[in-house]
Amino acid sequence: MAAKANQVYTLILSATSFATPELLALPDEDLQTLKNDPTLAAFKHGFEKLLSQKQHVLSAEEEALLSLASEFSSTPKNIYDKVTLSDFQKPIIKDKEGNDLEVTGGNFYVIMNDSDRDFRMRAYLGRLGSYGQVNQTLSAVYISKIKSNQFFLRHVNIHLLWKHP
Repeated sequence: MAAKANQVYTLILSATSFATPELLALPDEDLQTLKNDPTLAAFKHGFEKLLSQKQHVLSAEEEALLSLASEFSSTPKNIYDKVTLSDFQKPIIKDKEGNDLEVTGGNFYVIMNDSDRDFRMRAYLGRLGSYGQVNQTLSAVYISKIKSNQFFLRHVNIHLLWKHP
């Protein structure tokens, strides 16, 4: 479902990517006039943000190409989610009463706040061992995210944080 939503989001970005370059192609005086127009007061912050980004905005064709690339930039996160949510082997440890307990993403943080240090240690080491089983995959995901950020950094001239497109 998230992948489908991401595809739709990418289509929206691609379809609207012309707007920013078109607005920024206007002379600064015209943009200032629009920004200060009382009938457009609701968009004043948007115009201010647009003006501050002017040096980073590419042509309409370049913006369209980068918006299409945004789907690829989310691939590392999608792979990470699949590995850690689906393929990830959840460890089974003994709880405080000696019963088997599957350590999941949901209960791991609850366990880490438990007062029993030994219980926390078993959960931590179990989870760490599970990550060890997929460390090559996660390393490749991390490297691909770095390469994606480098691509956008070179071609957009802005700093990107790890964020979904």
